[in-house]
Amino acid sequence: MDMRLFRLRPLADETPEVARELTSVPGSVPLFWEPNLFITVEGEQRRPYFFRVADLEATWARQPGRKLTYLPGSINADAEAAKPSVRVLGIERLLAQLEGGEAYVEP
Repeated sequence: MDMRLFRLRPLADETPEVARELTSVPGSVPLFWEPNLFITVEGEQRRPYFFRVADLEATWARQPGRKLTYLPGSINADAEAAKPSVRVLGIERLLAQLEGGEAYVEP
């Protein structure tokens, strides 16, 4: 299958939050990640990247050992302290980092 026939586009509801990252690579698709979030895949810890902030937040909230439960949209101070530190990265930049061995996908 020729993947050049497909075009990925940023999700419309995520675009306003990530305009700065997107301008660094025109047409880029944002990926969201948290520096301290790792999941186990086939017995190895890996850093997940998400197309939606809400998916990252839901995964973050389900992690075992969280002292506070973060509910997306909460306003209280405890919830703010438990929020993930969301970072954004354009998909092209991540692919370049992976290719160059510069992406840290393991803890």
